[in-house]
Amino acid sequence: MKTLYIDINNNPVQNTDEILCVSDNGTLQNAFFYELGCSIISKSGINVPKAQLISGFNLPENADAYAKIVSQWENLKNILFGSDVEGEFNVHLPKEYMSWLGNHSNQDYRAVCRNNNYDCTQEHSITIDIAEFYNDWVDGGLKIERILRDNNDIEQVVFNDHTVTKQSHIIKSICEQFNVSFLPYEMWKERPAVVEQSPMEEPLLKYPSDQWNNIYSEISHFEDGLAKVKAKEYVIFGGSNNKLLKERPYGVNKYGFINENGEEIIPCVFDEIVETSVDRIYAIINNVEFVLNNKGEIMALSNDSNDRKIIYEEPITINGENFCLFSKRLRNNKYGIKDKDGHLIVPCCFEHIEFVDSEHFLVYIGDCPNEGPYNCCYILNRNRKILNRLPISYEPFHFCEGLSVIQQNHPSERNNYNYIDIKGNIVIEGGWRQAGHFNNGIALVRKHGSSKQPYYEIDKTGNPINR
Repeated sequence: MKTLYIDINNNPVQNTDEILCVSDNGTLQNAFFYELGCSIISKSGINVPKAQLISGFNLPENADAYAKIVSQWENLKNILFGSDVEGEFNVHLPKEYMSWLGNHSNQDYRAVCRNNNYDCTQEHSITIDIAEFYNDWVDGGLKIERILRDNNDIEQVVFNDHTVTKQSHIIKSICEQFNVSFLPYEMWKERPAVVEQSPMEEPLLKYPSDQWNNIYSEISHFEDGLAKVKAKEYVIFGGSNNKLLKERPYGVNKYGFINENGEEIIPCVFDEIVETSVDRIYAIINNVEFVLNNKGEIMALSNDSNDRKIIYEEPITINGENFCLFSKRLRNNKYGIKDKDGHLIVPCCFEHIEFVDSEHFLVYIGDCPNEGPYNCCYILNRNRKILNRLPISYEPFHFCEGLSVIQQNHPSERNNYNYIDIKGNIVIEGGWRQAGHFNNGIALVRKHGSSKQPYYEIDKTGNPINR
């Protein structure tokens, strides 16, 4: 029996033939913080990290007032997973919070209060539309209904939160619509096979044929089961409200291939497709021409020669597995990776390679700058397939425990350090002045403001760690 496991409490499990785990890249509480932050900013015109407007208040001296905000989230969660998801919910921000916001060391935070004419000496109420929050999370965040449509072999659904019961609106809706059963979490927890999820390749994007023209600006004829496509700036997934399904901020007007089922066999990351044959595709990224097979796996550079000598080798151990990073001299040095037995894992095609984990690699394609901005960074999996391009950063990427610091603005602007995952999504939005790498789930960061601000520790949700 195949199970859809829906992670809303940052406790994922391993995807297997029997389990499909869907996570919201954090916790539903973070979505609540983000919604609150958007409402607080309102029409002020100030651009500051939304969720950090709330999570940044979680300091030892604010413990009691912060707990008042979080307790209201528990009340809202009970409504979201109740039988009725209509109406409005008022969140009361204590006067301690308003004073913190109005007297913050960051002038942008203070401007939020000033531009909205908030009285920062009094409690303030924020109204959340329950149905809108629910729909944004279910349809926009987890895409539960789309997943059930695309996986018709799923027979049961489980949420990893005891609040979700058989009487919940979401359970009634999906069970009736997709003929699946509901499994309470306490019954699921008895399963001995539940393990932490390891980094895995993102499932193939898949779209119905009647949506292709909304998704791609060019679609060629199918040959040998594949059609070349050119991605639009964004994807629309139909429905009465034409909800935004997936943004492509780093894949605008890029080429890839779909099969006749609408699956992106080769993700849209290539600048140009110059030639195709029965078993070979020649594709260009940043003026570098690769030879791919019809699965999108990189075989070699088009101008490579297998008889070039290896000029550099370095043994590396990742998660207990031994590898060898090696280099050959082509137009300039290119790097690849072999396993401990000398079998090729990553062909010698890249200006620079770093390990994300034993299954994913950070590769630089094209000219590799000595300093930022870095705009030629991609994630490659162990099957030699480019999964996605990373956003531009003025700080070199270095993934530790699945996350990397990113600096998206020029260093002179400061206060712009966040964290991304391997898909390029910002998963911790802090806007810090400085930020370090994660080690054992902890990173050292420094607040925005003057250079005299102290460093402090955060966890992987971006919340400060109190010791």
